[in-house]
Amino acid sequence: MGNLAVDLIRAKNLIAVDRGDASDPYVVFKVNGKEVHKSEVIKKTLDPEYNEHFVVPINSRADDQFSLEVFDWNQLSAAKSLGVATIDLKNIQLVLPNDFLIPLQNKRSQGEVQLRLKFIPEFLSSNKAKTGFGSTLVGGVSMVAHGGQAVGQGALDVTGAVGKGAFKAVGTVGKGVFGGLSAGASVVGLKRSEKPSPHSSSVDVPHPTTTGVSGNLTLRVIEADGLLGVDKSGMSDPYVKVTAGGQGVLKTKVKKETLTPNWNETAFLPVTGQPLMINFLVKDYNTIGGNKDLGDCNVSLWDYIQPAAEGRPAQLRADFWAPLSGSGGRLHLVFEFQPSS
Repeated sequence: MGNLAVDLIRAKNLIAVDRGDASDPYVVFKVNGKEVHKSEVIKKTLDPEYNEHFVVPINSRADDQFSLEVFDWNQLSAAKSLGVATIDLKNIQLVLPNDFLIPLQNKRSQGEVQLRLKFIPEFLSSNKAKTGFGSTLVGGVSMVAHGGQAVGQGALDVTGAVGKGAFKAVGTVGKGVFGGLSAGASVVGLKRSEKPSPHSSSVDVPHPTTTGVSGNLTLRVIEADGLLGVDKSGMSDPYVKVTAGGQGVLKTKVKKETLTPNWNETAFLPVTGQPLMINFLVKDYNTIGGNKDLGDCNVSLWDYIQPAAEGRPAQLRADFWAPLSGSGGRLHLVFEFQPSS
């Protein structure tokens, strides 16, 4: 068990399938064939910049399959595959972030995706919780893709980040041996820190005191209404950043020109029974200029999820609207919790 933190940074030199020698690429991640994250669509480019972050709970590094596939988005027809890659996480150096430039497998052997991966085993998280240096476990999603290679010397020598020969990409592309990078991850321990992480919101998050039990939380950001209109049109382009224990958990897609966005996006969080405050920050996206805050809310997990106790039945699902500070808007959220056996 453990957590895999994934940063989708960018893709390069993708295949052009649209008129004008461009594509509208997005990336789909899967774990054991189940979709766990889909990136934003970047229009008319072969070198998209994503900078998206999510966290993935993994049961077995040896058995779980983590993959990605890049698609070209089409409004009127089916999306076209631009290439696939499978990532083997068994030999990734623990705890430290690892940067990879992963070649895509396709007919032209063209295109690559840049990822930053960090894996922390559950036992490290548990030790941190016991010593007070870090308590909250946060997870997100994991993926599968096919036949990817990794960039390095020979059969993939990622010196410093993973160590020589830690990644062997299998396939038919390029010199040397390419073997599909297949995934298995574990649980990540997240430190509570005075300093926000690069993916955490800048708002002050209160410290909760309510405790629960260890298990897995499915968190859904459904929709919002009553948001502020901050663009000239009187509309906004809202998205949500979710952080838990100071660690980025989910960044939703941007919904254009609306004050009542519907996202219906999911994150998976393995958690300990320690107090956990989850922050939801709604922002307006701008291509030029900084993104604007539309409001935020802090939700103490164990105020909504209550494990069974003597004389009290378990409450393992919560469907509620959370008011956003300073905007008058609100956010529709669903929590579903599965206690550890």
